[in-house]
Parts: sequence; C-alpha cells; structure tokens
Amino acid sequence: MKLSRLLPASILAFFILVFISVIAVHIYNVRLYIQDQLQSHAQDAATAFGLSLAPVLQKNDLVMAELVVRTAFDRGYYQDIRILSPDGKVLLFKSLPVSAPDVPAWFVKLVPLYAPSGESLISSGWRQLGRVIVTSHPNFAYRQLWRTSIESFYSLAALFVFAFALLAFLLRTILRPLRDIEAAAIAVSKRNFQIIPRMPKLLELRRVAETFNNMSSKIRRIVEEESERAEQFHREAYEDVLTGLENRRSFESRFAEMLNDRNVHSGVLMMMEVVEFKEFNRKYGF
Repeated sequence: MKLSRLLPASILAFFILVFISVIAVHIYNVRLYIQDQLQSHAQDAATAFGLSLAPVLQKNDLVMAELVVRTAFDRGYYQDIRILSPDGKVLLFKSLPVSAPDVPAWFVKLVPLYAPSGESLISSGWRQLGRVIVTSHPNFAYRQLWRTSIESFYSLAALFVFAFALLAFLLRTILRPLRDIEAAAIAVSKRNFQIIPRMPKLLELRRVAETFNNMSSKIRRIVEEESERAEQFHREAYEDVLTGLENRRSFESRFAEMLNDRNVHSGVLMMMEVVEFKEFNRKYGF
C-alpha cells in the first residue's frame, strides 16, 4: 500500500474516532446538565407553589388553588402537579397525557432523560397544610438536547472536513518530493542520471533529496569514466596506435563476422602492399 494512501486513511480513521468521542462526551455532558436543570426546575416550581398555595389552602379554597396551579400547568412544562393533604389525601391533581418526544426514537433510547420530581411543604406558620409535588415534563428537555446535539454535530463535522482538507493538502505538499525522488530513482535505474530539481522545504526530505542528487552525480561520473575507459580499451585493442586505422585483430573479427553472416553470399577480399612500408615500420614502429 502506498504511503500517500496509508497516511490519509490512518488519519481519517483517527479523526473519525476523535469525532465520535467528542460528540459522545459533549452529548453526555449536555444530558447531565439538562437533567440537573430539570431537577432544579421541578424543585423551584414546587417551592414557588408551596409559598403561593399557603394562603389559599389556609382558607380551604380548592377552586383558587386549581386556578393558581393551572396558570403554570397550562404552559406544558410540567408532567403532573399534585397537592396532598397532611394525611396524604390527593386534594388536586393535574397531569398531561404521556406522549413521545418530537425527536427520533433512537435518540430517546440512546440518550434517556428522566422526569424528576420536586416536593415542597405548604405551611402557615407552624401549621402544615399539605404538600405539593411537581414533576417536570422531559419533552422540552429532549427537544433542547436534540437541537444542541445536531448543532454540535454540524459544527464539528464542518471543522472536521476543513481540518481533513487542510491535512490532505499538507500531505500532498509533503509527499510531492517523495514522488520526485521516486521518479529520479526510476530514471537512474534506466541509466538516466538526472537530479531532483525542486528541493523540499522540510529539512529531513531536503537532506534525502540532496543525498540522492550527490549519489546520482557520483554514479554518473563513475559510469562516464568506465565508458571512456571501455572505449579506450576498445581503441587499443582494435586500432593501430600510429595510424589510427583498424589493426589485424579488428580485421580478423570483422572478417569472421562476414563469414558467419548468412546474408552475405559472396564478396571480394583485396590485399594491398605499400612499397617500402617495412622501412617505415622499422623507423616509426609497427
């Protein structure tokens, strides 16, 4: 697997894991906060009802008590409100029918909320007139939790996409010199000793590129020297040093090739003698 694919895939998997973890932790903390708010809301309402119902129950006016309770109950923030006598008898009971929250069912199962209750005594001086029990309705809390979760999801998703796009650009920029090094290495294997024209900005990759360029230059010099040495050996073996013409070894080699060539069916061999060439050889060398 290529490094250009392995790195983005690994980082993408890590980002997804971090993304899910952050969303889960955020929803969990928001759920705890909303649950505490529900509890506080129920208790505050019970305390307020306990204070406002004291003068009403002192006069045993249940009609006025129902009017006081209905004023807050009709807003829909409470699941039920109960007013009990000191001996536990239900004096007044208001309840909303149980309905599913207007959020996805899977979200309700995944992030459950409980309807907490708050309780307060209704008293006048030292006399206890009863108790009021208020249970908050969780549907509004579900709606708030769902909206907060969706907003957090979209915000983190946008941030995640931007970060991954930036990371992909940086990886492409970082890995581009590696592709240049790979292309130069392939060229060297084909005896094309080129160098890397663009130096990477990263110090580590720059050192690798400089080392490769030095290696390519040295190999090119070695090959050129060996090629020149091979050509020199060939000239010394098949050329006459004095005249620069082909010597007898070259003649015999070419003549043998012609005899073995099946495409050659006939030919003429001409021999020429230079007058007094022996004297020339004796004087200047063979």
